[in-house]
Amino acid sequence: MKWTKEKPTKGGWYWMIKDREYQFEASSVPRIEFIREYGGKMCILNWEIPSHAKWAGPIPEPEED
Repeated sequence: MKWTKEKPTKGGWYWMIKDREYQFEASSVPRIEFIREYGGKMCILNWEIPSHAKWAGPIPEPEED
């Protein structure tokens, strides 16, 4: 996987990190977010996904034993 500034276009789990030019601290901690369609837009919960972030994914779900 590689980081990209392109917003996710389909639902699923994604790595997200804030773009350095939009943050106050020296580094940002990557986190995993669930992206879904809500009101015709791709969202985290009910909020439109930020444009000042980098994305990697979708992350495949683990398989059962």
